[in-house]
Amino acid sequence: AVLNAKDAHEKLDQLLLFNATNASTIQFVPVYGLDTKRRFITELMDSLKKNLTTQSNELNAASLDAIRLCCREEGGLEGISDAETTRFLMKLGGLDGSSERYQFVEEARKCMVNVIIKVPASQTVFCDAKGLQESIRIIQTEGAKSPSCLPIARMLIHLLMDQQRVEIIRPLGATSIFTKVLEDCLESNVPLPATSDILKLIFHMTLAFGPLFAIGGKRTPTSDDKEAFERLFPCYQKILNFSGNEFSGMKLSVVNCLANAPFAYGKIAKELSPQLIQFLVYHLDQKQEDPTGELTPILLLLTEMAQHDKGARKILSDVMLPPFSQIDTWDITVEGPENETSLAGRLKELMTHGNIALKHYSQDLIYTLCDEDGDRFSKLCGLGPGAGLLQSKGLMNLFTKLKPKPRVEEVDSDSENSEDEREAEELAGKLQRLQDLGMIKLNKQ
Repeated sequence: AVLNAKDAHEKLDQLLLFNATNASTIQFVPVYGLDTKRRFITELMDSLKKNLTTQSNELNAASLDAIRLCCREEGGLEGISDAETTRFLMKLGGLDGSSERYQFVEEARKCMVNVIIKVPASQTVFCDAKGLQESIRIIQTEGAKSPSCLPIARMLIHLLMDQQRVEIIRPLGATSIFTKVLEDCLESNVPLPATSDILKLIFHMTLAFGPLFAIGGKRTPTSDDKEAFERLFPCYQKILNFSGNEFSGMKLSVVNCLANAPFAYGKIAKELSPQLIQFLVYHLDQKQEDPTGELTPILLLLTEMAQHDKGARKILSDVMLPPFSQIDTWDITVEGPENETSLAGRLKELMTHGNIALKHYSQDLIYTLCDEDGDRFSKLCGLGPGAGLLQSKGLMNLFTKLKPKPRVEEVDSDSENSEDEREAEELAGKLQRLQDLGMIKLNKQ
């Protein structure tokens, strides 16, 4: 109906109807067909380019909204995949550095988000045209309460998955700018909608300091970086103290950011351990079929804290494990003690989980909290659940008399490659974690 409209008024009415009807639609090809979708997007964009100044602002805004909706789905996007169109959308959204301002700038920026996500070639054009720098300027000048904050943040989230682009905006003071926006998002008791997205930007800015960064070597945090963390810490604290399931995703973003601050693990343990343990227990209680995305970040953070800061290890061990004096009286068995209700006991089932990251971090966390004592770890977890870690540490041969079950014997092979296997498992765990965060995409072999 839009394509066959007789005049601009009818076209606007049909576009508004299309946009309202498809506000929640994700797939258009099954409904309209690939060719129709391709023609629809191409003609709308061509009309915008040719009639931008002659047709009404309402029609321009509705056209951009319709294109944005269609860009939720891949396929049929050839009409907006060229460099000229990317630069045109940047112009409409005030992302090209020009002083020209259109009344439909917000619709253009929202449309640009989906184009950047679904048309990879647009990212290079955007960055070459100084779109990164202009986005930082906009988010700084317009602030957290601007309607543009959310779309600008979402554009940057996808663009900054490339750490080379992070280094382009770092000298512009991007971390400090994002910190100010986050503070503004949290001014009231109800966080602004952009809060989670700003946290993801801070994660990108600090990724090079943390355990997941393996591209070109980690960065050494400067005094400015450490000062930035001190400024961010109250924000993290406030978010972790929010009550309500609706804040779970926001808290997960905070956990991801905290993992990128190894220089502050002691402070994190002293001041945030109760909240972090509560967050872990909450997700253990959910009994999800696949808890990978929720549990892996918190296990990674707690493991890194315990491994790199002795004070943090002591704090976490006192909360998560039975007293060492009690564990040391137990016998070593294949399955470990029954009805063990400590947090370590609850984590034991993750040690045989099919997800490599969950298995790796749950084993390493408990082993580290046991002061890296293989005997104590075996008494707490059993030789079965703990076999992979014990083998990698060369400790399984100490327990050969306790291997009655074939599956334990299979794990207790005298493989010369056990250390290589462990390293491969650690790398696979980190890669899996990066994929869970959306940082990379692993191809299945």
